[in-house]
Amino acid sequence: MYLFADNITNYYTFGKSAMSERVALGPIVGRPYGGTSVLVKNKLLRITECIFCADRYVVIRVGNLMIFNMYLPYIYKFISLYLFI
Repeated sequence: MYLFADNITNYYTFGKSAMSERVALGPIVGRPYGGTSVLVKNKLLRITECIFCADRYVVIRVGNLMIFNMYLPYIYKFISLYLFI
């Protein structure tokens, strides 16, 4: 997440990486981890409010607009079996 703040200077980043907590526990094994973020143009920050920010979803309000960004993984095997029974 820090790369957004360091390299994209015209935008502010609202978000959280799921990797930050995982990396602190030791070596990473297995599939990639989730994370969400929303980029807001700096000139809109005065009318922007972060409602909630977690590794699975971000909710912000820009003026009268609510923005929801969600990470919703699914298990393909389970979905396939359930749909074709």
